[in-house]
Amino acid sequence: MALLITKIKALFLFNLLNQKGNLIFFFFLPTCVLLLFSESCQEVNQNNKKIITSDNPVPENLSRGMGRIVPGKIMNVNTTTNPFVSYSVYYPVDNHFRTNLPVVYFFDPHADGKLPVATYKKLADEFNLILIGCNSIENGMLIQNSLVLAQQMIDNCAMYLPVNREIQIVAGFSGGGQVACQLAMNYSKLSGLITCSGGTIDPNRITPSLNIVSIAGTEDFNYHQMLTFNQSVSQQNHLFIETTGAHQWPDESAMREAIQFQLLSNEISEATTSDSVINAWRNEWEQKIQQIEKSEDSVLLQKILTNAINIFKRSNRVSEWEKKLIVTEQSEACHRFKIKQQNIFSHEKAIQHLLNEAFSTQDTTWWKLELAELTASSQNKKSKMETAMYKRLLGFIGIAAYSYSRQLLASDSDDAARILFIYKTAEPDNSEAWLLSAAFQASKGNANQALNDFHMAESKGFKNFSRLDEFPSLRSLVFR
Repeated sequence: MALLITKIKALFLFNLLNQKGNLIFFFFLPTCVLLLFSESCQEVNQNNKKIITSDNPVPENLSRGMGRIVPGKIMNVNTTTNPFVSYSVYYPVDNHFRTNLPVVYFFDPHADGKLPVATYKKLADEFNLILIGCNSIENGMLIQNSLVLAQQMIDNCAMYLPVNREIQIVAGFSGGGQVACQLAMNYSKLSGLITCSGGTIDPNRITPSLNIVSIAGTEDFNYHQMLTFNQSVSQQNHLFIETTGAHQWPDESAMREAIQFQLLSNEISEATTSDSVINAWRNEWEQKIQQIEKSEDSVLLQKILTNAINIFKRSNRVSEWEKKLIVTEQSEACHRFKIKQQNIFSHEKAIQHLLNEAFSTQDTTWWKLELAELTASSQNKKSKMETAMYKRLLGFIGIAAYSYSRQLLASDSDDAARILFIYKTAEPDNSEAWLLSAAFQASKGNANQALNDFHMAESKGFKNFSRLDEFPSLRSLVFR
C-alpha cells in the first residue's frame, strides 16, 4: 500500500479548495486518554530582586515546618496528616523565614515533584517564591483522589511554611496540568493557574479573579488542545506562551514570563512591587522587542508584543506597544502566516483522521514504512511549520498507541502485540512503551522476551517498581 502521506494529497487539495471563512478544526484523540487525567510591605535587595511579602507576621507554629527546610536547597517533606503525601520544596536563598511569600505548587504527570522545582529554582530566588513539587499524584489516578491528596499537601504547606495565602499559584504539565485545572475549579482561594501542554477547564467554575497562563510547544501533540483551552478562557485575564518545544515542561524563560504575568496581574503583589523592579522587567521586554524589530520577523514580533502588553497592562505603560501591534498585525507577513497556518492545520486534521483509521486496518509492515516517512518529514528543516506538524503527528501516534494498548492489555487481546509494535517504533525511548510490551509478553508466558523488554524499560528510565502491581505476571518474573 502506498504511504498515507501521499494518499492524502488529493484530500488536502479538496479541503483547500473548499475553505470558506474561519476554519474550525477537530483533532482526533482517543477518549480514554482524557479520562486518565481527569496588604503589604516591600523591599528591594541590591540585585534589584523584589521581595513580595505580607504585613502578617510569620506565625510561631511554623517553626516545625521551617526546621525541615534549608533555604537554597531542595528538600523532601512528608505531610503530617498523611505520610503517603510528600512534596519537594525549595525556599529562596536570600529570605530566611522573615516574611510570608508567594507559592507555586507544581504537579508533574509522573509524580516527580523535584523535576519542576529543580528546573525553576533560580526563578524562586529571583522572584522570592516558595516552590512546591508534588510527589504523590501521577497519571492514571482518579481525579477525585488526586484532589484530596493535593488539598492535603496545600493545607500542610499553609500550616508549616510561611505562605502568603493571597498569592497561591498552581502549575502543572500534561496530566499534571489537568490536576492544576481541577484545583482551580474546586479551590477558590487560588490566585493563579499555569497549565503546560494539557488541561481542560470549565470557565463557569473558576473565579473571575483567577489569572491564567497556558503554555504549549508547537511540536507538542497537545498543541491544538491548548489552542482550544485558550478559547475557553478568553474572558479571563489570560496569557498564552508559545514555545518551539515538544511535550515537556517548558524552559526557564517561558516559566519566567508566566510568573511575571502572575505577579503583575495579582492586585496584592503588583501593588507591592516597586517601580524600579517593574521598570527593569519592562526594559528587558523593550530590548527584546527592539531586537526582533531589527530582524524584521513580523510573526514573532506580533507574539512578543501581545505577551508584553498582557504582562504589563496593569502598569498602564503599554500604549506604544499597542500601536506597534496594530501595525504588525496588518502586515503582509502576518497575513501570509495565518493562511499557511490554516492550511497546515487542515492538512494535519486529514492525516490524523487516516492514522486513526489505520490503527484498526493496517499491519506492522505498513506502520513501519509510515513511521519512517513521518520521521524523515519531521527532520526536514525547510519549513518550520511543516516540521512541527510532523512531530505533532508522531506524538499523536504515540499517545494513541498508548491508549489503545492499555485497552487491549486489559481485555487480554492478542492484537496488543501489533499496537505495542507501533508504540515502540514511534517512541523507542519511551519507557512506558517497553513496560507495557513486557507486561504483554509476560501475560502470554514469554518470560525471556518479557524480561528483555522490562530491561529496555529500565534503560529508558523506568524506576517506579510499584507500577508492577498493575501487572502480576510481569511482577512475578521480575522478583522471582
